Amino acid sequence: MKIKRLRRYTRAKYPRGTYRRSRKSPVGQTAKGGLISLLIVALTEACDGVGVTGPPPVIPEMVTENEARQVINQVFLENAVALQQDFPLVFKWAQGSLAFDVDGFNETLGVGFEYVNPDGESPSLSQEFRTALDAAEEDDGPYIEIVESAVWEPNYGAAMELQILAFIEKLRGMGII
Repeated sequence: MKIKRLRRYTRAKYPRGTYRRSRKSPVGQTAKGGLISLLIVALTEACDGVGVTGPPPVIPEMVTENEARQVINQVFLENAVALQQDFPLVFKWAQGSLAFDVDGFNETLGVGFEYVNPDGESPSLSQEFRTALDAAEEDDGPYIEIVESAVWEPNYGAAMELQILAFIEKLRGMGII
């Protein structure tokens, strides 16, 4: 590279051409951005509202504890087993003991039921507790049937009745009732 000495310098030389600043009006910019926004909103609203853009799924209505108790108590009464409601029971097993209220219990027979609420606040949800109850049924009891919460439908009581009748038949076979 060679450096040449300038002989004369009178004014700066700039590249030739016409350069203008682009001045877009705020109204034009808003109209362009607004058109795109309007298009996005129109496409979104055109969806039928199902799927990702739709409302969250509706949780099915569950059978309340009172409804379940009425059905279960009726089956026990039809089979000559009177249950005391909300019976305080202290259940002991190898890992310890648990005091809770059984939804229905006959103290003389040692027979009862526990309805598991859909909110899951029942002590019968733990697997250790269920295993201990099954082991107690092999021995001297108590014999407690755990009834899971059910989705409300027109014939929800039929499934509960069948479960309780099977439990009662099992107890009859063991000679408890």
